[in-house]
Amino acid sequence: PNVGIGVASPSAILDVRRGDASGKIAEFHTSTGFGIELGSSQSEAYIQAGSSQALLFNTNDSNERMRITSAGNVGIGTSATSAKVIIDRSANSSSPTTFKTANSYLQLGGSDYNGSGSVYAIGFGYSGGATHSPAYMGFQLTSVGSYTKGDLVFRTRDSTSDVATTERMRIDASGNVGIGASTVDHKLHLEQSDTTVCFTKTENSAGALLVGLNGSGNSFVSAQTSGKPLILETQNSERARITDSGILLVGKTASGTANTGAELRSGVSNHAVVATSSSEVPVIVNRRDNDGSLINLFRQQTHIGSIGVLNTNNMTVMGTAADHAGIQFGTEAIFPMEGGSDADGTISFGSSSG
Repeated sequence: PNVGIGVASPSAILDVRRGDASGKIAEFHTSTGFGIELGSSQSEAYIQAGSSQALLFNTNDSNERMRITSAGNVGIGTSATSAKVIIDRSANSSSPTTFKTANSYLQLGGSDYNGSGSVYAIGFGYSGGATHSPAYMGFQLTSVGSYTKGDLVFRTRDSTSDVATTERMRIDASGNVGIGASTVDHKLHLEQSDTTVCFTKTENSAGALLVGLNGSGNSFVSAQTSGKPLILETQNSERARITDSGILLVGKTASGTANTGAELRSGVSNHAVVATSSSEVPVIVNRRDNDGSLINLFRQQTHIGSIGVLNTNNMTVMGTAADHAGIQFGTEAIFPMEGGSDADGTISFGSSSG
């Protein structure tokens, strides 16, 4: 038979009811006064431990599984509750060495799933009843086939208003990492929507390597460390560098004609091109097909002459202005030229006034 306390027709083995709508319904205490209380109102029910007591939840012959301390800290699998929530497998047990569901300390989602794009998220920061948390980390489904797959997503907002967060980083199911990228196409995909730096590497506040878009919308890589070059390497060996003064060095680490390698300079106050070799030809100029110029010579943006090839294998040195002489080196012969053409009988060697 059912037993009723405070009710004439009990609906359970033990049915205890108050005469009003809110308050303590039952309490169980030891002789010292410590114990547990049960109570309810129209909007909430409660289980309450006595003063300074922890509330324990046990299974399997008094084996503790969870506790809530008097300070409100929660321990699952542990009685050491130094933080708001601590999850442990059991005291002094070994932590798992493999990733699988049974080894998870916390699992978000089980049999629940939705279509592609649905999320399993953890919110961070002050919410105060607002619609949006300031930050989230979560798993977003990209395929619901079989046991599903998806991406790990990180979101924040740059506002103190109750507005939605913006995705900042994504690790997709294939292991690609995207920062600021809506579509992750590479192992590391950095994307910036405006003309600012996309990547910065700073070392001890001495300088930085910058990658991004400049004010003109052009991509750039910039070494910002004062007095240091931008170095390009392959196979862990330096192949080229751009000095802090803007000189491109290939095959050499210091500028100067005595150092083997090639240089490109601004040419404003120094040589524009420098090539130095210890035992090989420093410069090779090759025209693959027809006759013509190998090197064109200019002064103040005006073409004044050239070095080239004529008649397949004859070298020529000539000026381009009218009445300016040139010369063609043929087979056992030297031919005078004028204005790019042969000029027998019209070219003088030397000056009549000399």
